[in-house]
Amino acid sequence: MNYNEEILEKCLPKYLDEDLKRLKEGIKNKVSYLDCLINELQGSVNSAFVD
Repeated sequence: MNYNEEILEKCLPKYLDEDLKRLKEGIKNKVSYLDCLINELQGSVNSAFVD
């Protein structure tokens, strides 16, 4: 599936945007703490959903 990330990630809360960027960097750099980054992002998604 092709999609434009810039369109889908527009107008995100700052905390969600930052966690998403950290996860992308972690995947790119193959970090060992990827599970922590995923958990942080999930928490931010949940917070943004409630807000």
